Amino acid sequence: MSRSRNYKFLLQPTRRQLAAIECLRELQRELYNAALEERRGSWKWNQRSVSYFDQTKELTQLRSVRPDTLAFGVTVCRGTLMRLDRAFEGFFRRCNAGEKPGFPRFKGPGSFVSLQWNDTKGWALDETAGRLRLCGIGKVKVHLHRCIKGTPKTITIRREGKRYWVSFQCVDVPAESLPATGKSIGIDLGVGCLVATSDGQLIEGPQFGKRGHAGLEKASGTWPPRSAVPRTGRRPSSGWRPITAGWPTAVGTSPTRCRAGW
Repeated sequence: MSRSRNYKFLLQPTRRQLAAIECLRELQRELYNAALEERRGSWKWNQRSVSYFDQTKELTQLRSVRPDTLAFGVTVCRGTLMRLDRAFEGFFRRCNAGEKPGFPRFKGPGSFVSLQWNDTKGWALDETAGRLRLCGIGKVKVHLHRCIKGTPKTITIRREGKRYWVSFQCVDVPAESLPATGKSIGIDLGVGCLVATSDGQLIEGPQFGKRGHAGLEKASGTWPPRSAVPRTGRRPSSGWRPITAGWPTAVGTSPTRCRAGW
């Protein structure tokens, strides 16, 4: 029995590679918005729908107009168009179900944070050296903290905070069955107590939100009163500590990552 599994690792690019990833992300954002505008305009003026395959055929013509967009390979461009196509599929599905439609929106600089390679072209992983080769970017260092099982088929690079993470979707992952113990236990999920087992054991929740809120209150206490803030229009000196100084350990993405790995 085989199954699929996702593996998530931290990318550690150099400054040049980081600038290239940022450039690629901006180019794909422009491609996403242009493809969305084409679909909207085609239906508004000509009453004609544009499919994913129609837009992928136009990528060959894009090389003469915008060669910088295809400098990183055509696979990542197809992933962006597929992302838009899935957004429209969700829109039509919600319309048919009578739910709030939620028409696909244009992406701003801060909302387009992921890149997708939907097949094995345009990238290659060297597990021995711990490098991920990306077309147009180079060999990026990957923190492989565990072994990858199965065959990697697609990858997704996503920005979280100031860091980039890569997710490998692997297929043909062998199932690992646990040895039989001959015991059975009942588990009840509650509110006051996270888990209660049939043998009387109570497991409290980690409460990452409360711990983060306490850290934020501590950080906010270092910010001076509004009346004490100088109105000279100059940048505060190094002795001033803004309220956001404790944000990563207080609320930010830290509780989210903690809950995902707990």
